[in-house]
Amino acid sequence: MSDSKVMVIGDRDSVLGFGALGVKVKTPSAQAEDVRQAVKEALNEEVAILFITERLAQEVPEMIKDLSRRPLPSVVLIPDASGSKGMGLKKLNEIIVKAVGSTIGTQDEES
Repeated sequence: MSDSKVMVIGDRDSVLGFGALGVKVKTPSAQAEDVRQAVKEALNEEVAILFITERLAQEVPEMIKDLSRRPLPSVVLIPDASGSKGMGLKKLNEIIVKAVGSTIGTQDEES
């Protein structure tokens, strides 16, 4: 899987398992510039799917927003070792609304 077009960006504890599966892994510091550089490297390597932890995605929100407008890479926000911030689920909900025109039954509808 060394020719993998999948990359994971996150802290070491959160992405270690992906590396064991042969997926390319980047572990930048949580500084925005380091995260930005890791994402640029993913773009240079023409990855098709980019997993990034929610915590690091928060450091570069405009870059993540810009990438979501492109056909590739598909950006998937994943929780880190400390747990989910709900960002990935929110993004998925936005995609569903865009595709279907409404949300699919969730507990938040009652609020």
